[in-house]
Amino acid sequence: MNTQKKHTPQPPASQKRKRTMKGLQRILGLNAEMPSKKNMGIITLLVITFTIYISNSYIAEHKAIEINKLTKENKELRAEYILLSNKVTFYGSQSELAKRLITKNLKEAVTPPNRITKSSEKQK
Repeated sequence: MNTQKKHTPQPPASQKRKRTMKGLQRILGLNAEMPSKKNMGIITLLVITFTIYISNSYIAEHKAIEINKLTKENKELRAEYILLSNKVTFYGSQSELAKRLITKNLKEAVTPPNRITKSSEKQK
C-alpha cells in the first residue's frame, strides 16, 4: 500500500475569489448582468439594515463621548463642592470668626447670655 498523499494543486486566489462571488450570487439569486426585481427587496433590506447599523454605531459612540465628558465634569464639580464645604467649615469655626471679628474692632463675648423669663403675676 502506498500511504503518501497525492498533492493536489491549489487554484490561484483569483479563481477562489471568482468561485466565492459566483456562490454568493447563487445564494442571493443574483444574475451576473442585472439583479432581478425579486432580489431588489433583499438588496433593499440589506441596505436599510446596514444603514441602521452604521447610524446606531454612530449614535452610541457620541453618547459614550458625552457620558465621558459629563463624568469628568461631575468629578470636577464634586471636588469643587468638597473644597468649598471645607472652607465653609473652616471659616465658620468659632476661632476663625473671633480672628475675623478682631479686625473689625469687635470682641468675643466672655460671659454667657442671660435668659430672660417672664414672671407670672400669681405665684403659688
